[in-house]
Amino acid sequence: MESNPYVLGLVLIVVGVAFWLLTRLLLRSAPTFRAADENPSTPVKGVLSHHQDAMIVVQMGGRVAQINQRARELFRLEEHEFPDLELLARRVRPSEEFLTLCAAEGQGRFILDGRLAEATSYMLQTGSHSVIVVTIRFPELAARQGNVDAQSLQIFTQMTQDMGASLDFNATLESILENVGKLLPADLLEVAMWDATGECFVPYRMIGSPGIDRHLEVAKQRYGRGEGFTGYLARERQPLVIPDVSARTDIHQAADRTAFPLRSYLGLPLMTGDDLIGTLELGSLTVNTFSVEDLEMLQLVAGQAATAIHNALLYQQEQRRSAELSGLSQLAQAFSSVREPLGMFGKLVESTAPLLRVNILGFLLYNEATHFLNGQNPFFGLPASFIETFYRVQIPPGSPAEQSLLDQDVIITENAMEDPQWITLGYNNLAQGASLRDTVLVPLASGGRMLGYLQASNHSDGSSSFTQDELHLLMIIANQTAPIIENATLVQQPRERAQRAEALRRISSLTSSTATLDEILHFSVQELARLLGAEFGAAFLLNTNRSELQLHQGSLFSSTGAQPERIMRLLVEDPQF
Repeated sequence: MESNPYVLGLVLIVVGVAFWLLTRLLLRSAPTFRAADENPSTPVKGVLSHHQDAMIVVQMGGRVAQINQRARELFRLEEHEFPDLELLARRVRPSEEFLTLCAAEGQGRFILDGRLAEATSYMLQTGSHSVIVVTIRFPELAARQGNVDAQSLQIFTQMTQDMGASLDFNATLESILENVGKLLPADLLEVAMWDATGECFVPYRMIGSPGIDRHLEVAKQRYGRGEGFTGYLARERQPLVIPDVSARTDIHQAADRTAFPLRSYLGLPLMTGDDLIGTLELGSLTVNTFSVEDLEMLQLVAGQAATAIHNALLYQQEQRRSAELSGLSQLAQAFSSVREPLGMFGKLVESTAPLLRVNILGFLLYNEATHFLNGQNPFFGLPASFIETFYRVQIPPGSPAEQSLLDQDVIITENAMEDPQWITLGYNNLAQGASLRDTVLVPLASGGRMLGYLQASNHSDGSSSFTQDELHLLMIIANQTAPIIENATLVQQPRERAQRAEALRRISSLTSSTATLDEILHFSVQELARLLGAEFGAAFLLNTNRSELQLHQGSLFSSTGAQPERIMRLLVEDPQF
């Protein structure tokens, strides 16, 4: 039976249409299946939609899986807008606290929609997936008026315990700022300590993200007595609350506005009796972050914080005095090393370095015969080879450097490499070679005789200048070490003269002996090289026929074993000769 081509064509058309319809049906149903498979947070969806608290579900990896209507209102999201975590974090201050809660279980406080919010995060297991559920609520207003809520009381208790746990100054400041940050989240947490010597405030700030790299840091900036909000607190001795910084035109923030463009501010003075020791200050990048109620809450701990800081300062001063007395008493032990100058300077530096917060410390001695100021090994913070080879400077007679040396002036600078005075004195090459920044040269004088300088450079804590207390301590060290160095020099000089006389005696006796010329030259050069501390020594004999000095091979001396390769003869007509 022959097949009809028309029937076959009709069958193929019907099969093709059926296949196309089946494909369209499968494509339409695939997103539904995929959505059901990719939505692991379905079990909490019904709870989220009607919950009175703002709730956010975050999948591992930082993807926002769900967000309820209350959270949408707080974060001011459009009806069909589905945000990512970065967008939500930009509307929270500090954003690091919010991101920390979205990554792991915990509790925290931050500023959202201009108000203080409390958040708690939980980890839930939904099938084979884990999600973080973050709930956000605002404390009841009644709880913040007159009475302190339970969480705040817990923070107060913890703060009191932390402040009394250590007398270390930095640890005390860090515990105070950490707990204040839990009580009132802020973008800037700072204690500005009053420095009576420098007549300025030194800011200590909390830097880094909470729970990751949060630490205390001393800012390089310094505030003047009447500068900014800090100056206002010091002058008026009254707290200051500024809900909107831009609305106050009479005073401005002292902190760097580029790094901290504050929109809201809260600060109060830290007093012990009638004395101001510093200020406690908070700043936010959001307007209306702080209120009078926040100030009242902070005043509950300000007195205890001031007392804790004052006690830590007293303890720090006592520890410093104890260390200074211990270190200064050890300087007397250097007398036992006067027979060995290298050991003496090593002991002096070893005893002095722990007393000062510097990275470079050592002695520079003036040689009146050569008019050179020479660094003495060991030099704390600089390699020995550098000191031996490069760390010296010539003091020309009649120069400003010599006059400064004779006048026994203290030379101090905040940047030795660029200081005009150092350039005039000729010390700038010394500074550039050793990368000296803040530096002080304290005269070493004994009996009116100038011996050199005690040098201290480059604060280890980043400070750019030396305080009066540090200069006073350096003067004490210089006054105690100068006689030690002079005594060592006086003891060393007769010993060197005796060594020279003994070496010359041996050479003289050798020349009058029956030794050969080669033996006389060999042992004479060896004695002289050892006496002068030279690595190489040799005798050159004059050849009158060729008008040149020729190396005497038998006299060659080398303490390292190396032999010179090029200098075999010297021409008599050579200008250098």
